[in-house]
Amino acid sequence: MTSKKDYLAMMRNGEKLSLYEQLCMIITLSIPAIMAQVSSIVMQYTDAAMIGHLSPSDSAAIGLVSSTTWLFGGICSAASIGFTVQIAHLIGAGEDLKAQNTVKSGLISVLLFSMALMITGIAVSSILPHWLGGAENIRRSASGYFMIYAASLPFFQLNHISAGMLQCSGNMKLPSTLNISKCFLDVIYNFMLIFPSRTIRIFGSEIYLPGAGLGIYGAALGTALAEITVLVFMLYALLKKSDSLHLRKGEKMHFSAETMKQALRISFPVAVEQLIVCSAYIASTKIVSPLGTIAIAAHSFSITAESLCYMPGYGIGSAATTITGQCIGAGRSDMTKKIRHTHHCDRNGHHDCDRMPDVYLCTVYDRFSVR
Repeated sequence: MTSKKDYLAMMRNGEKLSLYEQLCMIITLSIPAIMAQVSSIVMQYTDAAMIGHLSPSDSAAIGLVSSTTWLFGGICSAASIGFTVQIAHLIGAGEDLKAQNTVKSGLISVLLFSMALMITGIAVSSILPHWLGGAENIRRSASGYFMIYAASLPFFQLNHISAGMLQCSGNMKLPSTLNISKCFLDVIYNFMLIFPSRTIRIFGSEIYLPGAGLGIYGAALGTALAEITVLVFMLYALLKKSDSLHLRKGEKMHFSAETMKQALRISFPVAVEQLIVCSAYIASTKIVSPLGTIAIAAHSFSITAESLCYMPGYGIGSAATTITGQCIGAGRSDMTKKIRHTHHCDRNGHHDCDRMPDVYLCTVYDRFSVR
């Protein structure tokens, strides 16, 4: 069977793909992305389970600020999409040199942006639990957890945009595999950082396990270290191994005003969307927080569980963004319309669907059609 990379090349070269070939392309691109999305939720469950072994107040401390972490993470994701959309267009058009320059300018731009978010997050971390109405006994832990999270935002930002750039070039498997491995790394780091040194018995033998005993702070540090570890491999894959996006000797980077303007034009509406949606979660957290630590923890766990239902849709959406972006760049309006109509959107952008994953897939076209 033809590989997924050949399907994308066939599409860029103007070849007509049968319905079977189109389905094979979507499926082979979607499965790794779905697995990566599900693994991110599993990582959140793992953190919650490990912290739950400490005390309900520690779980509540994380739950209190989790909606704010979603807000910061969503804004970081919005900043990334402004550049990944353009890269998909450029690769589809066969303009690899421009795509490589966009990679470099994009990485630097989002790094600076995430550092500004990091400073903002650290600045508000001490007062944030009070704003959210958290009980006195969890405010210090919640503040420390959020401060560590905010300090790791540049690593999260670079990880996210690097994965997005690789995906838009047609390489879904590698970034998805790295993001899945991040889940396992998070478990290992958390195991070492959350709990103190101890001796356990396995099959009658005693095994000594070293541990830092940092509790809730260990959970934040464990996640940050997992992000940093995966980032090293993600950047190596993007800047060294990617066929179309790797750096070449002698090529100088130049910031294009048009590229930056287009990135802002694409990212700003997405950032506003994330701001509105996550603000609603923050508001609900503030409403629940006076009910006590158990209510806060339960509220956070339930939202995390709910998000698992959306992950398949987001995974398929990642594949759709790659295909749609490259179709538009290659001038394949015929395939672009097929993808759009498959997800029940009419020419005016109206959605004939009422489920969140379907709406997400419909907006893929709207975001990637900016040119």
